[in-house]
Order: sequence, then structure tokens, then C-alpha cells
Amino acid sequence: MLENLSAFQIILAFIFLLFAGGSAFYGARSRKTVPIYSALVFLGFILMTLFPGWLFALCILMIVVGACILFHGQSKQIFKKKVTGWILLFAGLIAFAMIRYVMAPDDNETLRLKLKQYSLAEYEKLGSFAQERYAGLNVIAVVPENMTDRQKDCLKAFEQGYGGTVDTVEQKMIDFVAFREENAHLESAEYNALLQKTINDHSLENLFRSGEMSGVDVVLLLTSLPGKRIECLSTLNSLRDSRKILLLPMDCAGRVNVLSTYIRDGLIGALVMMNADSSIKNDVPENMEEAFNSRFVLVTAENIDAMLEDPKYRVVLFDDEAEPREEE
Repeated sequence: MLENLSAFQIILAFIFLLFAGGSAFYGARSRKTVPIYSALVFLGFILMTLFPGWLFALCILMIVVGACILFHGQSKQIFKKKVTGWILLFAGLIAFAMIRYVMAPDDNETLRLKLKQYSLAEYEKLGSFAQERYAGLNVIAVVPENMTDRQKDCLKAFEQGYGGTVDTVEQKMIDFVAFREENAHLESAEYNALLQKTINDHSLENLFRSGEMSGVDVVLLLTSLPGKRIECLSTLNSLRDSRKILLLPMDCAGRVNVLSTYIRDGLIGALVMMNADSSIKNDVPENMEEAFNSRFVLVTAENIDAMLEDPKYRVVLFDDEAEPREEE
């Protein structure tokens, strides 16, 4: 939970800590109660800064209790109760205002955080599936060059579910802008031939058949399958030749509508799809299994036919054997 804190929250908590320490020190030296009350208030601010969610109710409670004490103290003309009441009342109001207007994350940030949490649940589920289904087999992850922080976090989540580290192999990516600039002097036919050769050299199909993947049984894909139908089928057919099983996260599946045959045959061990009834309006469940089930569905050889009978999934998971579709 603390790893999701912003720099602003950390700095604010540190400032409140200094004030709390100073108030406590002064109260201990002077033997006065007001600085001690102030120190407790600043400690409350620290907790509110670090854990803003559940302390929202505490702010309301501080306001109510402070108002009650203040009212009682004024009616009885009791100075200490009046001071305590004012402290609690103002502390609660300030804390409430900070949570509501200063520290509340914007909608976009909240959405990004939820999607990240769901992604981690997705990869952890794939890791636990690999551990249960393919125990003892050699598992490797195909990752892009210069992995993003998100991809690194997803790989760690997979390893957490898998119960151990997995080796990685990089798929080289083509910088088409740099390629065009470096080969601008070539004739059109020569340029196109070189471009096609470069694409083939960097393809998943070529990587699956390379020496780097020798002895690998199960592949977690963190790069995408080709978007074009013919290239996608060619890549998937290379799985048969190289005798590898593919684990496909949702955002790496490429053309989902050609995958049913390969899932049924076990060449694709698992494909993650969006749950047709999913929603991100609620908080992400802390339990990995609950978070995954609320957002995704795992498609395997055991449930592929049942899903193809469900109109909600058949629209996306097109049965390529039953109704072949030509590339437009």
C-alpha cells in the first residue's frame, strides 16, 4: 500500500512528523497539555496522509467529538474541555478538507491504478496456472527490448504466481523511422526486400525456431502476436514445429478470432480474455483470484467449446474452423 504513495504525500507526512515531534518535545519539557494534544493531532495528520481512505471516517468522528466537547465545555465554562474541543474540531475540519480537495486522486489516476492492479492479477493468475499445469517443464518469457516498468511489474507478478523466477529472451523490435532514414538511398524494390527480411528476422516465428528457444516448453508472451491474419497463423503454426505451448495475456493476443483451434489443441495453453460482465466501478479485490475473476476469464482447452457457445464470447472468440474468414 505504501509503495503507491506520491512524492507529495511522503513530503507532507515528513513535515507533519517534524511538527508532531516538536510539539511532543515542548509538551514534555513544559508539562503542558495543549502541545501534547497538538502532537496527537499531527500524528493523526500523518496517518491521514499515508492512509487517506479509511481515515476519512475518522475525520468525521473528530469533528463530531470536538463539537460535542466544545459545546459541553462552553456550557460548563470548563477551559480545558473547550481547548480540547477546538483542537479536535479544527483538526477534523482541516483533515477532511485535505482528503477531499488536496489528496483525493483524480479520476484518471484512479483508473490507471485499478487497471495496473488488474494487470498484476492477470499475470499472477497465468503464473499460478503455469505452475499447476506445467510443473517440471521449462518456462520462459518473451519480452520486448527496453521493457517498460509496467512490463517488468507484470513479469514479477507472473513469477510470484509461478513460485520462482523465469528466464527471458528478447524479441528485437524494428525502429521503422530509423530504418527508413538509414536505407533511404536504396531503390524501392531493394528497400522493400530488405524491409521484409528485417521483419522476418525480428519475427516471433523466427524467434520460436531459433537456438535461443531450444529446450523451451512453455512461453509467456509479453509482446504481441502479429496483427495480420496470415502472419499470425504462420507464427502460431511455428509453435507446432517448435513444440512449444503459449501463454497469452489479454493485451498480447493479436487476432483472437483465429486462436480457437490452437487453444483446443493445447498449443495455446491459456488465453486471458475480458470477462463480459466485468466492471471497474468497485475497488479491486485484494485476493488475486477474486480480482482476476471479476475482470478476466481464462480460456483453455477445457472450456473453449463452452465459451464458443456463449454469444457474449463467440463474438470475439471466433471459431476459425467452423466459419473461416478471409483477410479483407
